[in-house]
Amino acid sequence: MRIRNFLASVLLLFSLAACETYTAVSAGQSVPVGEGITVTAVGDWAAVSRQFVGNEGIDAMWTVDGPSINQLLFFSRVESGEPFIKSTNQKVNEGLPTWRIGMTEPDVMEMVEGTLVKVYEAPVVTASNLRPQVFLNSPGFAFEFDMVAKSQLETKGLVIGTQQGGVLRMMIYLAPKQHYFTLHERTVRAIAASARTGSS
Repeated sequence: MRIRNFLASVLLLFSLAACETYTAVSAGQSVPVGEGITVTAVGDWAAVSRQFVGNEGIDAMWTVDGPSINQLLFFSRVESGEPFIKSTNQKVNEGLPTWRIGMTEPDVMEMVEGTLVKVYEAPVVTASNLRPQVFLNSPGFAFEFDMVAKSQLETKGLVIGTQQGGVLRMMIYLAPKQHYFTLHERTVRAIAASARTGSS
């Protein structure tokens, strides 16, 4: 009986810890993902609590299979002269590329590429397939990237964003190239299409 009670207590503690780390985001739910941006969930996701997000600059992080498998990152307001993401390691942040008003879309793609190399300590990041994409009801851009992580894991990413109102707004989806990226890619594109400015 004591062993059973002990195991029940351990399971309760684990479940409470999980609740503190993740918040369920149900299909069809409208969710704010930073300053002035709301998206509608397509499929079921979990929002990662702020204290567990890690790198600075990310307004919201969603995942389906856990952050080590896939991440959907939202950046609602990158100001001119600022990097869009920062590492928890301050030495890594030295010389990070910054976004600036007036950047061309190829410039933005190069900035993202260079930033991922430093922040994710990735030996190889190759961005490609830059194209026009409506985002937040504004003319924007989309492109993919291939990244070889420090662990040698091959990761693929999708970036969708727009430069509007003197700020850069983006969402980035990244997952292992084999299986997981394509598993949720359509869903991510549908979430991007649902993105709106304002609270609803």
